[in-house]
Amino acid sequence: MNTQQEEFLKSIEGYAKNYPSIYVDGKLTFLSHCFWSWGEINEGLTLRAKWDVNESLIPFYGDWHDLFCLETKNGKIIQINDDRKVIYEWSGIESFKKSLSEEEEPSNNDFYGIIDADLDF
Repeated sequence: MNTQQEEFLKSIEGYAKNYPSIYVDGKLTFLSHCFWSWGEINEGLTLRAKWDVNESLIPFYGDWHDLFCLETKNGKIIQINDDRKVIYEWSGIESFKKSLSEEEEPSNNDFYGIIDADLDF
């Protein structure tokens, strides 16, 4: 890992806290997790083998089934699924940061009125 990659990983948790979504292949995707802290990233390095994640990848977001990872060999950021197939990739740190969005998930207020029910215990 080079210095720029390390700085990115150390700062991603704080940098991305105001971005609840990201553009993946031009489509807005809402982020359901927080980006990992530097400590969590380092702890995750020991879990890569258990979760079948390549040693050249440093995970920094996800639930271990679906992950965002830094590819240390080429500097790309990739999104992988539970089968460890690449879902999407960003060319580097800057393109990944540019894809983060402040747009929030729209509320689902499509219902009107009060819902009434009787509970029979």
